[in-house]
Amino acid sequence: MFFTKSFGNFFHLKIFGKNGLQMDLSDVEIDEAEVAPVDVENENYEEIHCGVRKFVRMAGEDHFRIPDPVSRMARLHEGLKDLTVRFLHLDPPIQITNGTRRERRERKGKTGFRYALTSWKKFMKAARINVRDQVHFSFDENDQVLSVERVVPYVKPTK
Repeated sequence: MFFTKSFGNFFHLKIFGKNGLQMDLSDVEIDEAEVAPVDVENENYEEIHCGVRKFVRMAGEDHFRIPDPVSRMARLHEGLKDLTVRFLHLDPPIQITNGTRRERRERKGKTGFRYALTSWKKFMKAARINVRDQVHFSFDENDQVLSVERVVPYVKPTK
């Protein structure tokens, strides 16, 4: 059996029997299975074309952990390295270099690593981010750049 000539989700299917006879089944529709990634834990990620992943995080006081899909795209498992960070929400935008660190973690009985940015408080000051602000990030795999696209200030609820 061979799939030839892809047209979106449609394929031209050729089946060859034991005696070599060919049967053509045109326009066979192939459904794509939608399965959640293994590492999804209350995270909303949006991967757009060309290796760019967008995500939103609330700014914490002490650290910023890089989402697992982004740390894989940055290839941090191959070795820690500095990341180029662009603050696109500032006028004019600025660019800095920020270090990364590895943290050991246990999840569901397995030991592994997660990655975080170093000097988070300096990062927040440079980006003019406050604790509990909603920060919209994107990571470009081709350029290996983490961008802060937008910061939504935290508003304390009134009673």
